[in-house]
Amino acid sequence: MISTAVLLFLRPQPPHPTETHVSPVEILKNRKFVGFMGLVFGVMAVLYLGYEFAPKFLNEVKGIDVEQVGLLGSINALGGFTLGQLLGRRPPRLGVLISIGLVLIYGLVLLQASWVGWFILAYFLRGSYSAIRSLISALVTQLVPPKRLGVAFGAAEMVGTAADVVAPALAGRLYAISPPLPFGMMLALGSIALVVVGLFAPRPTAQPEPALASRPYD
Repeated sequence: MISTAVLLFLRPQPPHPTETHVSPVEILKNRKFVGFMGLVFGVMAVLYLGYEFAPKFLNEVKGIDVEQVGLLGSINALGGFTLGQLLGRRPPRLGVLISIGLVLIYGLVLLQASWVGWFILAYFLRGSYSAIRSLISALVTQLVPPKRLGVAFGAAEMVGTAADVVAPALAGRLYAISPPLPFGMMLALGSIALVVVGLFAPRPTAQPEPALASRPYD
């Protein structure tokens, strides 16, 4: 009711200028964007290696019962919301780097800890993975013009989903070889991804300083 009433107090907004139709294929001509999408796929796939089999690993290897594993899932959701709010206020490039670092801490704790309290902390930190998608969308805005943002956002979401599809299959093969292996691979490759993102992720474009108005002579 309140949200509907607020609409009555909105001022008329000027119509958005008509833009020419943008073909989705045109986004492929943007080499920086295409290269960034390749980086996004690699980062998301690497980080997701330590996700799908974490409950199974905790139950079978660490001896955490199913009820406690379910509680950890709730902690993960809480962490995703909390860290999403905090990291979303940071510059997107810095936010992505922090998120990757937090996921790596999660993987390290998962492998080394045995107390359930540490696993609660780890699952809270792993919620930062969900913040990466929104931060990637913010980085995309630095690579494409406004009229192509819709296509670019769709492409970024498709690439992230593709990583989520590929990673569990690979993680399953690694887990079959040795249960800790998916998490070890996530740590090793994730550390490399952290450096690569730091080197090649889009940086904010420097805004030109406004020229000082000339002071009239007396």
